[in-house]
Amino acid sequence: MTEPVFATLDGFASEVPLERFGRIRRLDLVAEARKMLGTPFVHRGRLAGVGSDCVGVAALPMLALGMIVPDVADYDRYSAGTALPTQLRKIAWPIPIDAAKPGDAIVFPHLSIRSRAERREEHFAWKVSFGRILQAWDASKGVVETEFDARWRRRAVAAYHLAEVEP
Repeated sequence: MTEPVFATLDGFASEVPLERFGRIRRLDLVAEARKMLGTPFVHRGRLAGVGSDCVGVAALPMLALGMIVPDVADYDRYSAGTALPTQLRKIAWPIPIDAAKPGDAIVFPHLSIRSRAERREEHFAWKVSFGRILQAWDASKGVVETEFDARWRRRAVAAYHLAEVEP
């Protein structure tokens, strides 16, 4: 039996086997994410239409498309900021925020002053068009699509391209 070959890009290695690289269309991922719209915000929720948080918004569309999902359920509402980037780096590569396209991930700190000052990667959103993101945002009480305007761009701390999504 041969050892699996894993996808790498610009020196970043992933835990995604090379044969799965780029197999998901961006528009398919965006369409699955949009099925979450209107789902109420529930911390650690993982059921579209019933309740989800930002990690559920990340995981459920990926699961629906048969993607590798390193989902975590053991996290605080305002985490220490390591779980999300650690899990994302297993399946995705960091990209410049301004280079993010629909189907890429954008991450933000929570609203606390400490999180913002430390620029922690704690909140997940999908880029769904060139000017919009989709997220579970408890301030809005659910999964919403919002403008990726100057306020959100200033808050963004990282972006990722998932290995299984087309370049």
